[in-house]
Amino acid sequence: MSWYYANGNQQSGPVDQDTLLRLLQDGQITRQTLVWQEGMSDWRPLGEIETLASATSTAPAAMSANTTDPHFEGMQACPTCSTPVLPEVLIPYGNTHICPNCRNDYIQRLKEGAPAQDSNTWNGGTGGQTPNNEIKAQARNVLSGQWGEGVLFGFLYILLTMGISFVPYLGSLASFLCNGAFSVGYCIFWLRFSRRQETTNGMMFEGFTIFGKAFGTYIIFSLIILVVILFAGIPGAIVSAIFQPWETGNSDPTPWVIVGLAFTIPLITALLIVSFQYSQIYFILADNPDTKMLECFSRSKHLMQGRKMKYFRLNLIFTLLYMVAGIAFIIPILWVIPYHWTALACFYNDLQEPSNTPQNTL
Repeated sequence: MSWYYANGNQQSGPVDQDTLLRLLQDGQITRQTLVWQEGMSDWRPLGEIETLASATSTAPAAMSANTTDPHFEGMQACPTCSTPVLPEVLIPYGNTHICPNCRNDYIQRLKEGAPAQDSNTWNGGTGGQTPNNEIKAQARNVLSGQWGEGVLFGFLYILLTMGISFVPYLGSLASFLCNGAFSVGYCIFWLRFSRRQETTNGMMFEGFTIFGKAFGTYIIFSLIILVVILFAGIPGAIVSAIFQPWETGNSDPTPWVIVGLAFTIPLITALLIVSFQYSQIYFILADNPDTKMLECFSRSKHLMQGRKMKYFRLNLIFTLLYMVAGIAFIIPILWVIPYHWTALACFYNDLQEPSNTPQNTL
């Protein structure tokens, strides 16, 4: 007997039962889709039809048993609506996978603060495809009920690192030596926090277990920044030699403005590009401590290829939040910090490929 089904605001069909189940398999309809056939008094959700519900309810069991049933062979249930779909149809999203029919509703629920599905595991990323708004929604969802832990860790980290820098005579040297290790430990905490794994405040010291590698990574990055500064100053030096504003003998500020722009624009642009390109080095080292130092840089460069502007826009939003929090009152910054770093950790998680599994941190 033929079936009709609701397709948006329109009626589709007639189709036979096999075709209807294939539409369900492909994710084009769900068990909540309204269906009707001759003899029914009204339209009803597919999952409430006895002859169809029995088939859909056996889908998860059939999948786990690797059944040869042509309707469900090779399928798996969507974690959000339990609709059986082909694995390639599922969309990786944060800590779970969702079918196309669930995507918009699921994202909206996250933005409203609803708990994520399968929130105790991390199933890899999307290769950097998740929009920034969704990454921020993931961060807020992770922080829901955990703001205190994030605020406390951020406050203690600032207190410790600033305290070390104020140590008489040795403060600057100690900060220089410890910066890399503290950066790795800081990323270890936020990675685990973003993946809903167990965290402690003592994680800020875990980078010291690979002190040499963390320090070497910090030195390499500092040298790269130094080289960028030197080369980025070349256009300014050339323009300065041409205009020689100090020899104009008048009060016209134009030559000085031109020289200043020639120095600052290339410098800021180059520093931003390089900083974004290697922004993931400490997350990479925190995620896999066995990674070699130069490999951290090459992997970060690969991950950030084509995603620097996206990273810039994400950080720009939080820069504005820091400014507003600082103008309003300095204390709110303590809440912006965990929001920012949880989002950065979620950004790193999302850069991973869907097939990746979580790396073991230190």
